Amino acid sequence: FITVTLAQLEPTYQFSLQFFTRLLAKTSLETGAKESVEENFRLALFRDVSRSLFEKDRLVFATLLVVGKLKLHSLISPAEWSICVTNGAATLDGPESSSLTNPVAEWLSE
Repeated sequence: FITVTLAQLEPTYQFSLQFFTRLLAKTSLETGAKESVEENFRLALFRDVSRSLFEKDRLVFATLLVVGKLKLHSLISPAEWSICVTNGAATLDGPESSSLTNPVAEWLSE
């Protein structure tokens, strides 16, 4: 879970299994026939967890949720994410390294 990563930012960010099961049960009951339980759970998770975060960590949490979904659907590779989190200083090995090029080299130097 992405929420486990939050405990690395701030040790007070710990959520119980009971919190998740209640949230899932509530989301399941409120979800209509044409709605996705997964999407509604993700939205409820974002809403409820964000309430308990310090202001400085809310954007980090939102970013982790988006990147988690991108990874789930293979829309961002581990190499691309590595470049993002290391501020471009990641060393890339293997076949992915040759396929990643700077798309805006004219204004962003290597």
